Amino acid sequence: MLRMARVAARVCPEAYFLNFTNPAGIITEALQSVLGKHVVGICDTSSGLGRRIAAAVGHNPEDVSMDYVGLNHLGWMRRVLIGDHDLLSDFLADAEKLSGLEEAKVFDPDWLR
Repeated sequence: MLRMARVAARVCPEAYFLNFTNPAGIITEALQSVLGKHVVGICDTSSGLGRRIAAAVGHNPEDVSMDYVGLNHLGWMRRVLIGDHDLLSDFLADAEKLSGLEEAKVFDPDWLR
């Protein structure tokens, strides 16, 4: 990635480098050492999590808005909203639905709560 960043800096110094690789944070930080502010790190963890929660509780993922704080994989979903209704608290209270979440296969459901 650093070799690619050096080529980008030489060939197109004003272009932005979009990083969509893992581990996103570490690689983006390394790329910034070559490209400075011309690097954008992208992670779909938060949006993917919100879509999975919405689907698990029977809602269209396009109809929800998410309140996620953090950076990349180090973040917290605080609310999943349809209008003013927060789906997250009901979801976390439902052991069966929570255990079906991809993250519950890696982390203990109590830890996720």
